[in-house]
Amino acid sequence: MSEKSPHQEWYDNVLFKDEHFAFQFVRRLGHATAQAADIGECISVAKKIIDGDIASWHNEWLLLANRMHTLAQDFQENGHLISAGETLMRAVNYYLAAEFYLIEKKDRKKRLAIWHQANDSFIKALRFLYPNDAITPIKIPYNNITIPGYFCKAENAKQLAPLLIVHSGFDGTAMDTFWTTGLPAIKRGYHCLIFEGPGQGEMIIRQNIPFRFDWEVPVKAVIDFAEQLPGVNKEKIALMGISFGGYLAPRAAAFEKRIKACIANDGVIDFAAPFYRFPQEITDLIENNPNKFNAIIIEAMQTSIRAKFGFENAMWRFAQETPANLMKHITGHSLKEVARKITCPTLVIDSEAENFFSGQPKLLFNALECPKTLLHFSREDTAQAHCQVGANMIASAKIFNWLDNWNAS
Repeated sequence: MSEKSPHQEWYDNVLFKDEHFAFQFVRRLGHATAQAADIGECISVAKKIIDGDIASWHNEWLLLANRMHTLAQDFQENGHLISAGETLMRAVNYYLAAEFYLIEKKDRKKRLAIWHQANDSFIKALRFLYPNDAITPIKIPYNNITIPGYFCKAENAKQLAPLLIVHSGFDGTAMDTFWTTGLPAIKRGYHCLIFEGPGQGEMIIRQNIPFRFDWEVPVKAVIDFAEQLPGVNKEKIALMGISFGGYLAPRAAAFEKRIKACIANDGVIDFAAPFYRFPQEITDLIENNPNKFNAIIIEAMQTSIRAKFGFENAMWRFAQETPANLMKHITGHSLKEVARKITCPTLVIDSEAENFFSGQPKLLFNALECPKTLLHFSREDTAQAHCQVGANMIASAKIFNWLDNWNAS
């Protein structure tokens, strides 16, 4: 499901030889730029984790998260609300690390309980750190249920301000997105609406609502809601999608013309392509002998964290019972026939060592007929990883520089 780079990347073997563990560790550590991680805490817990052991990963992060949660309660009880809020934010990050690999059916109740701990801690931390409803939890009407999210008010906004709507992708949360994108947005004078759509965050973990390929449907509900918010400039609404969101956001922009700018980080034209990186004789089994294909994938999942996480997680989020069914289902997630319908200025991001969607940002860029920019993050930037993990500062700077230029136009 990923291509191994011939280069030695700066994040390779960072406290873990298992590449999936190393990447996820850097992802959690990277939130230190938003004061949602402390370096010593993260390195200390990493050294306690057995490399490649999911149970060990879960247990050690959970112990750290609970310790931060208890410490925050003590701070709160003694009237130190800023300290309590900062400590709760770190607890949230560590709870998200603890629940990350709990994707099997037998573990989902446990994951839901940890998610509640993270969510409740996050909301409490917002009250302590951002008074006067500067960051507000929201519920967006959608098909007789609600889409969860947060509305983050621009700092020092005068009258109307542009709005950046942002969502993650395959396994991110609104909380992660707040740290990486929400905070940089409000500092630069943008309102920011972060949401979790079908298949994401709360909607899959608590409501069990899977992904849908026609992302313009939930985005329409989000924009309908956003246009009623005070202080939003309806003529300056941008949409950003992260990771698998690099498919979802452009898909929405192709059909929802109230989107005036689109950012795909990293760009994805064909979500199914990484799942089809098998020898042809194995790919042929999907149609000709799905039981054998399922057996091959299930065997691979016993020894590879990447295979186990990739397929188990995807089957859950797309509501598919077997690997073969999943493979058939996701072939509909392609922009090849709709990319030309995007008319708004679009930023396609390509990271040099992108390993999940290698080559796809340029294919998406080439398929676009709208005003377009390709932003390349290089090894020199140290932002070469998927979605610039571990390089949040330089990533935010360059992405928002483009958005600022769009807003000024």
